[in-house]
Amino acid sequence: MKFKNILLVEDNEIDAYITKFILQKSNIVVNIIHKINGVEAVKYLTEEALTFPEIILLDIRMPEMDGFGFLDQMEMMNHPEKNICRVFMLSSSNDTNDIEKAKTYINVVDYMFKPFNPNYIQLLG
Repeated sequence: MKFKNILLVEDNEIDAYITKFILQKSNIVVNIIHKINGVEAVKYLTEEALTFPEIILLDIRMPEMDGFGFLDQMEMMNHPEKNICRVFMLSSSNDTNDIEKAKTYINVVDYMFKPFNPNYIQLLG
């Protein structure tokens, strides 16, 4: 299993560092694109990305646009590769409302609790 692009949408510098470190050590991804909030991630996908990432690791609580706002925007995107993109929520929230809401989005395949850990690698595959 090797992915060309994983988009990490995470505002916490330490959580982003941990996630990137584990992904790089696992050698499952060529490029890790890091954006600090939903606004930056939407801009990246609509204006900069040459291809849609295969995986998005998405935090919920972020400034400017949270993870759910990003998912709402993503659902409106008209990109042919969007439907093969798998989103994993990566959050410190164990609020059942957040977990249930995440399940309502078609691209969301799992909900993971921070910090990202090496056991999550197998879930991405």
